[in-house]
Amino acid sequence: MGNTPGSQGGPAPEGTWGNRNVKSSGHGGKPDDAIGFAQEGNFCSQQFTDPLDPQLAAKGVNELEWQHALSSLRQNKQVFCPSAFTDAIKHLNEDIFHPKGAHAVYAEYGKGQKAMTVYDMATIQDNLDKNIDDIAGPPAYPEGPSNATWGNRNVKSSGSGGKPDDALGYVGEGSPFGKRFNDHSLDPALARKGITVDEWDFACQMLRDNYSVFAPSKFTTAIGQLNKQIFHAKGCHAVYAEFGKGQKAMSVYDLADCPGVEVLLKK
Repeated sequence: MGNTPGSQGGPAPEGTWGNRNVKSSGHGGKPDDAIGFAQEGNFCSQQFTDPLDPQLAAKGVNELEWQHALSSLRQNKQVFCPSAFTDAIKHLNEDIFHPKGAHAVYAEYGKGQKAMTVYDMATIQDNLDKNIDDIAGPPAYPEGPSNATWGNRNVKSSGSGGKPDDALGYVGEGSPFGKRFNDHSLDPALARKGITVDEWDFACQMLRDNYSVFAPSKFTTAIGQLNKQIFHAKGCHAVYAEFGKGQKAMSVYDLADCPGVEVLLKK
């Protein structure tokens, strides 16, 4: 397979079985427009041993900081607690990458192998509208809920979907034999933020109109447009969600719980 989503045009949540932010879905590797990358590599030897990329060094990240980052990834790669890995990336952003104008995201390739990809912050700003999940999700779900596998994220259950406990709204694609994105009415929590029934119906219809097996980026682009047209103005932020075997959904959070998004919107 060639470049996966996130290998061109900034970080992206979409990909085959959740594989994302890598050059190759099967083998990993640094995306074309990234400035740094580290992947777990061979499980029989020491993992996360990639050298400091010259592009990342040009942003001011030094060898000591990079080795600290690799060590943190190694220490926090846990099969039974995947959220520890994404939490580690979040802390590396706070301690190392953000002060240097860079932003690291969770990456995945192969059959669930983990990696970290680092982008120039300017790239993330340019792609905020169409790549809303891996840029800055809610702090409790930096790249997906702790029970997620194969890239399933921002859902209550990795297998069956559903609204996360700390989300304000949610809609999943539902049965392939019925009307898609028709399984959840306007949530009272979203209504209290000022979202109307008409706006929610419009959002669900846009998801239906942009659902495509062959052009998955249309779906995430639609969520970015909904953020601009509806959710951000009401203090909310919608993100791409996934469950089951690649079923699509949208979860909506309080913007106050998404500090990374607020920072980017203020720039």
